[in-house]
Amino acid sequence: LALLAWLLWRGGWSGLRRRLFSPALQPALVFTPLYLLFDLLTRIPGDHPEWFDDRYYLPVFACLLVLGAVFLEQVAESVRPPAGRRAVSLALVGLGLLWLLYPAYQGYKYLLDARRGEQALYNIYNTTRYREARISALLQQGEIPATATIYSNHPGLVYYFSGRQSLRSPADPINYEADEKLVTELHQGWPGEMEAYLVWWKPNPYDHFFTPTHLEQVAELKLLLNSKEGNLYLVNPKE
Repeated sequence: LALLAWLLWRGGWSGLRRRLFSPALQPALVFTPLYLLFDLLTRIPGDHPEWFDDRYYLPVFACLLVLGAVFLEQVAESVRPPAGRRAVSLALVGLGLLWLLYPAYQGYKYLLDARRGEQALYNIYNTTRYREARISALLQQGEIPATATIYSNHPGLVYYFSGRQSLRSPADPINYEADEKLVTELHQGWPGEMEAYLVWWKPNPYDHFFTPTHLEQVAELKLLLNSKEGNLYLVNPKE
């Protein structure tokens, strides 16, 4: 906002308007606000209730990047006298590089974790960490009775190693991180009249799932297996 006010004061509005409404940028200029509006009105967040989740804005990321670059370019060109434009341009480039430090560092950490087989988010099915885990071996050996209901904070991973369907363990449908105060209100009586099993993968990939400690408020949990990659619990309704 400060840059925009300064740009208008320097008389650069006409140049910015001419750039933004050029034929090459009109698709981005129309698509971006329309997408954000329809996303706001029609979003069904499911297991990603946080409004700031970057996956919702990925379709317009390239458009925003181009529009932002055009805006900053116009800021640099609006500097008077012309001799100061180079300094402003270098300053803007420096800010851009500074902004890239965090994602670059996160990418570096991701690669290190992946090389150690510890990346547990989107490559969870294909890591040594989970293929050789004790909890995975237990699932592959069919140690859980065939008639028992299985709950998990990652049902897809249960199916990958056991070939059995499982249900999502209790979660908070409102908050980004599960609020312990809501577990009794939302999940009183879980898991029903019959005993069940809870496969709890570690680290927990989704913060909105209630942890086993939270779930002890509404059910009796007996620890059957405790390992670095995941725990197995026998779950019975509270008497």
